[in-house]
Amino acid sequence: MDFNWKKPSHLFSLFALILSLGVLIVLPIVSFFLLPTATSTDYLSDLSATAKMFFEIILLLMQFLIVAGSMVIVPLLWYTLVNKYSLRVIFAHLNIHKKQWDKAILHGVGTVVICFAIIFFVDLVLVQLGFNLSESSNITDLEQFFSLPAMFVLLTIQPIAEEIFFRGFLLEKIQNLAGAKVAIIITAILFGLAHLSYGKVYPALMTAIVGIVFAYLVVKTRNLTTVIIAHILFNVTSFVLYLVSQSLTV
Repeated sequence: MDFNWKKPSHLFSLFALILSLGVLIVLPIVSFFLLPTATSTDYLSDLSATAKMFFEIILLLMQFLIVAGSMVIVPLLWYTLVNKYSLRVIFAHLNIHKKQWDKAILHGVGTVVICFAIIFFVDLVLVQLGFNLSESSNITDLEQFFSLPAMFVLLTIQPIAEEIFFRGFLLEKIQNLAGAKVAIIITAILFGLAHLSYGKVYPALMTAIVGIVFAYLVVKTRNLTTVIIAHILFNVTSFVLYLVSQSLTV
């Protein structure tokens, strides 16, 4: 690592990274343990259709700004100010490739199948242990604030930023310091903790498990594009399955 405590630009990059981790990791943990369950649905139900649309647009823009700032701009700052990489070299270190798209898509689909198989097995174990998983989805929480089209946009665009930060930037930096196994575990745990913001343990646990599979795939294939495809497919498939299950229970 090229970090130098005596360089202001490096200190600024470190501060930005710490701030990013605070927003993505610390804040969800604090909100999970200290803040009461949100009751925003009562407030939103009283708004007019125009007010709801305006609120949704503002919230969506805020979400994109937070995601872009904390997960994309911060890594770019570090690579530029600390490592002095060009954009081409940054893409290389993030393992983002534009070649072999056929293999990337194939591996992505296979990874999604493996993730759902693992989750299905874990669900069976949890049910046998007496856990109630009927209200474990975090999609119901997103429905409180976003319409279905907005949710679809979130579920397809946000994974790109998440993969750049967790399986691109953090995985590479931790792997250089402590090795691949440690990097896989740490990034998976951080990825899971970041999803505690929904106020439920189950989505965070499942996300951490998926994070292990995604990180392992990046280490083995050295291709973040594959995992970006897998992440988007996983989110979209989960979303479609949720909609189907809701329609069947109505």
